[in-house]
Amino acid sequence: MCNPPGEQRRAQRELASGERPVREAWDEDEPPLSGVVHDEIAVDCVRLVQLTVQGVEPAQHLGRHWAVVNAVHPITVRATTAPDDGGAWSQLRWQGATPVPGRRDATVSRQARLPARTVSAALDVQQTVDVEVVDLLDIEALVLRPVGDRPRHWKAYESVTPARLQARVNPPEDWVRAELQWAVAVPAGGPGQADVDLSWPALRPNDSTPEERQVSVTLGTVNPKTLTAEVRVCRWPVLQVQRVVFNSLQVCNDGVGDNGNPFDRAWVRGRGNPAAGQAAATTQSVLCYVRGKTIRLSAVFNVTQRPSEPETVLIRGSATHNGVAMHWERSVTVNPGDATINFPETSASVALSNVVHAAPLHIDWTMNTPTQPLPQLAIGATDNPLYLLLGRPRVNQLYLTLLHHSCTRGAGTQAENAFVPAAFAMFQGTTGNGNGIQRMGDNVRLTYYRDGVNTPANANVWVTHHILGSADATARCGGWMDMMVHMLKMHGITSARGLACERRTRDGQANYELRFLVSQQAFNGLVANGAAAPYRNLGNEIHADTDIPGQGKNQPQFEFGDHVIVWHNDQVYDPSYGTGPFAAAKPWHGVPAAMQGYEQAAIGGFGDYEGTGGYAVNSGDGTPQQFAWKNGPGCVLLVHVCSAGQTLDQIARRYADRVYKQLGGGAQRRQQLRNDLLAVHGAGPFVAGTRIPIVLPRAQGVLKWMWS
Repeated sequence: MCNPPGEQRRAQRELASGERPVREAWDEDEPPLSGVVHDEIAVDCVRLVQLTVQGVEPAQHLGRHWAVVNAVHPITVRATTAPDDGGAWSQLRWQGATPVPGRRDATVSRQARLPARTVSAALDVQQTVDVEVVDLLDIEALVLRPVGDRPRHWKAYESVTPARLQARVNPPEDWVRAELQWAVAVPAGGPGQADVDLSWPALRPNDSTPEERQVSVTLGTVNPKTLTAEVRVCRWPVLQVQRVVFNSLQVCNDGVGDNGNPFDRAWVRGRGNPAAGQAAATTQSVLCYVRGKTIRLSAVFNVTQRPSEPETVLIRGSATHNGVAMHWERSVTVNPGDATINFPETSASVALSNVVHAAPLHIDWTMNTPTQPLPQLAIGATDNPLYLLLGRPRVNQLYLTLLHHSCTRGAGTQAENAFVPAAFAMFQGTTGNGNGIQRMGDNVRLTYYRDGVNTPANANVWVTHHILGSADATARCGGWMDMMVHMLKMHGITSARGLACERRTRDGQANYELRFLVSQQAFNGLVANGAAAPYRNLGNEIHADTDIPGQGKNQPQFEFGDHVIVWHNDQVYDPSYGTGPFAAAKPWHGVPAAMQGYEQAAIGGFGDYEGTGGYAVNSGDGTPQQFAWKNGPGCVLLVHVCSAGQTLDQIARRYADRVYKQLGGGAQRRQQLRNDLLAVHGAGPFVAGTRIPIVLPRAQGVLKWMWS
């Protein structure tokens, strides 16, 4: 029986414990113990009660015990027997574990990962337990950058978004990951993952010293395994554009008080945009390049947030000018102690547009961030006026007024012969009171003969530099010619020249008592006076005021002995009156030989002094003007105003005898005048109101043209 009473039970216990010697043979007087005898023990009376597992986690998953890899502490499976003593333990038959001699235990190694294993012990019955050894292998960072060769040591940057870590386990099953315990990091995302806070300490707004944040993860509670990691939280630099220097041509300001002072070819934080009345030294620079050239620039950036460690930052400036997209890009190193950093001189990715143009250059500056390798973070913008010239300047000073108006009007041109008439538009539409070309330096408008006969005769009205800085802001015809020629030279055009005319006698001698009238209505309503032949009327018969406005003035001085205009490409331009271009005949001996088109449009008549003195008159605005007192038979020849249907023959018959008295015979005179007028005006018939100047033949030298 399994549990013999009395003496037999005691004998079994003593035998199992070694207190009773084992007989070599059975004593005839002592009956054998009940049950099967093995080594003198009744095995059928020993019972296996249970198996327990030590060194494992209290919780069971999937019906099995588990523990974490640990070479020092094996897993112990303990058998409980009845009787619970050495005699019974020695009879245990173990599988899946290593028995411990003389004990009721068997061990399972935790030196390495052990997949689920069944451990069994058998005595009277067999009992089993399932045991598994799992492992915590590593901590991985999903996006952080390793620091050196140190394992589990990463660098992160200040961010409102935490950094995600992930524990790697074996087996990679969710039930193992669920047993992980994180310190410092907060479980998030999914099993085995946790987030590390990357925000910057509020108490250290200006301190960029790296934050070392220790993170650990533990698997198990009984002889657990813990891995540690370190996240170094750093600050990325933040920059702000402070100054940009360009390889621009140098532009000069103009206007009273700052005339000729250069802009510094830079943009500087805090300065205002160029404006009237503002000194060039205190405003953002005006920039100027020849069309098709490439902008080179350098820059200085303020470090508004210092980095925790030296960082390489990619900086980009981006701009679009006249449809051309360009950028400037450089990598620079920012150190923790830097207050500013330099962006070395860099060329734009593409050249400027290949046409004359005027528009602001707006550059957006950006830099990269730890999470965005391309420059995306805005670090400021710069704005400068930018003008593109037709060609390389042939003068030393580029004045803002001439630069602005010529580039604005000539925008889109590429060829000299297209640019000149386009740019001349700056002189058109600016005549008459309250108009005039606006001087950019002080918003004052330039005029022509503002003070009439009292307009001074000095450099302030003749020379570009002085005109652009004069308080009077007025110029005579020579000054307006100088400004236009200077403007063209700013664009590299040297073929334009000043062209002057003088009233001369018939033998070619200059005589400033021979005058011409800038008017088209001075004789309106007057009946021709035959006594004035070869002219139409006597001087005391004409209206003393003019109807042809000049720059910024309705009635400038209107009676002259000479005048200066501009010649270019067989075209003439009169910037004083904003008229042109007019076709000029090919030069003869280097001088345009015929100017009928211009004379018809600009000159009302010719005359000379026959007596002495003259008389002063006032324009409608009160400006004093001088008009010659033209007594006697030699006076003004006015433009003929046609009636409807008049022909050239009719006009020739009317004027030929008075104009060509020196020629023999009326037919010859009429033919000569007819030929002179036919080349310019055609044969007619003419529309009512058509004006045809009746001028003395060129051989008689009414006007003499020459290079100024």
